[in-house]
Amino acid sequence: MTSPVPRFWWPTLVSTTVTTVAVAVHHIFRLGPELIVPGVILVALPVVLLVVARARRSLVASVVFAALVALIFVWFGVVDGVLDHLLKALGLENLTFLPGGEAEVVATFYSLGSASTSAAFYEATGVVEALASMVMLGFAAAFVASQITAHRRVVLAAA
Repeated sequence: MTSPVPRFWWPTLVSTTVTTVAVAVHHIFRLGPELIVPGVILVALPVVLLVVARARRSLVASVVFAALVALIFVWFGVVDGVLDHLLKALGLENLTFLPGGEAEVVATFYSLGSASTSAAFYEATGVVEALASMVMLGFAAAFVASQITAHRRVVLAAA
């Protein structure tokens, strides 16, 4: 039997999946096929945690999910997305310490025909990574807060 859908579950699932797919595509495009398996894991892990949180009404799964989302947001959203790609897109100097971030046109494993098209795609996926991670963080925070509130109600009702 499936439990009722917790509040903010669907938007959290969609925003997290969009963010992790953007992160995976961005890094596979730049570094190559050896990142396909880590990319699949990055996409699948939050989905599994959300499904467990829903099916078992597990506060532990919700908290582990929140920690994973925080890590994805900080590392891929802020450090890679904002400090490198979003600042470049705004015409500002990037502040990243990541290798290759200082290059005007970053070399990528895959190509979309011309170097400028490949660079534009790579930078655009970095911007999507940054913006999507902000949306993901908002929905995930609302989801986890609703899970904690629901858990408190159950505990108080049992007392």
